[in-house]
Amino acid sequence: MSAPGKRSGTDDEKITDLLIACHDLNEGGKPFTTEFDTITGRFKEIVTGLELTLDIDKLLEEIRQAIVQGATLDYVRSRGEFLNAQIIAEALGYEFADAKDLVHFDENGDFDMKKSFIAISELSLRCKRVVIPGYYGAMPDGSIKTFDRGGSDTTGAVIAHGIGVDLYENWTDTAVLMVDPKIIPGAKVIRFMTHGELLELSDGGAKVFHRDAIAPALELGIPIRILNTNDPDDEGTLVVKERGKDEQHPYVVTGLSGKRFIIVTVGKRGMNQEVGFMWKVLATMAKFGINVQHFPGSNNTVSMVIEKDTVDMHALRLAIESVRIEHRPDMITRDDNIGVITVVGQGMVSSPGALATLTNVLSKNKINIRMFNQGALELMVTIGVDAERMEDAIRAIYRAFVKK
Repeated sequence: MSAPGKRSGTDDEKITDLLIACHDLNEGGKPFTTEFDTITGRFKEIVTGLELTLDIDKLLEEIRQAIVQGATLDYVRSRGEFLNAQIIAEALGYEFADAKDLVHFDENGDFDMKKSFIAISELSLRCKRVVIPGYYGAMPDGSIKTFDRGGSDTTGAVIAHGIGVDLYENWTDTAVLMVDPKIIPGAKVIRFMTHGELLELSDGGAKVFHRDAIAPALELGIPIRILNTNDPDDEGTLVVKERGKDEQHPYVVTGLSGKRFIIVTVGKRGMNQEVGFMWKVLATMAKFGINVQHFPGSNNTVSMVIEKDTVDMHALRLAIESVRIEHRPDMITRDDNIGVITVVGQGMVSSPGALATLTNVLSKNKINIRMFNQGALELMVTIGVDAERMEDAIRAIYRAFVKK
């Protein structure tokens, strides 16, 4: 279970956001009564509406007291899932199993696969129907640790792997569309795709599924069916290891996504002959905590593509200056105004005319290509354009490949 989110047509705030606000206000020595009253009202409304006997007041008071006493942020922000799972367990007549007893992290905060899978396997032997809160697990000392936001997807995938299921169904509040509906209203649903395609779309900016949830399913080749709670009769999207003959997407392109990036370009004559030059540049960036997502280049230049929304700009400036001093390039530039479009489709780059269609449609719409990188696995292409033209480019590509 995830925590309750926003209800359609309301001014709701997500429960997790309210819990984080309570924690932060308490840390700052300020009252959090208003925020916690909103949380209380929401959960009591759910319990009353389902006519349950769960003592939600007692559970909420325990959480409020924990916040007052300085509970960690991970503990506080996990309580929406904790409460919601208990509510749904009673509503379904299932058992509640706390994720802290199933999902384990090691001393470094990394997911402990072996310990988790043993716990999950043991649970599956003694329980047939359980509701488990998503998003969090436990450190070796028993303290709560959360995944990144959206981590309920990850918990589900970990549980699916741990008991070796035939299918992992993930229910969310929207369909998986070929492109963000804010860019293309009425965009088509993706009916079939591979784990690899889903991973590339997620990395490219599509908010359809938590990227960390793909790995556990991919390891065992577990199919994922993503379903829409707001349209429960819809067949949803089936994600498989490899598409069979009966699981073909009707278009060469499976989906498109886009994010804003910074591109740092380093040029040096003969750098392709200098052993380890690119490795040294990347090592310098890593020293300052800069994650380089793409690394397209030529004989004498290389570009480092860095996600704009997550980078520490001060650290980036220090990293660029360090590259300048340590590696003495002939030139180094930085462009903060790049939109990178990820175009995903299994076998797309081997389809005659597909890449030509991509470049031609952008040319016809007077959109300049600033970067073009073709994936080695014939799965995706990334295209860099001026950030203000990114959505125009996505619309143009979609319309070129999707026939109405």
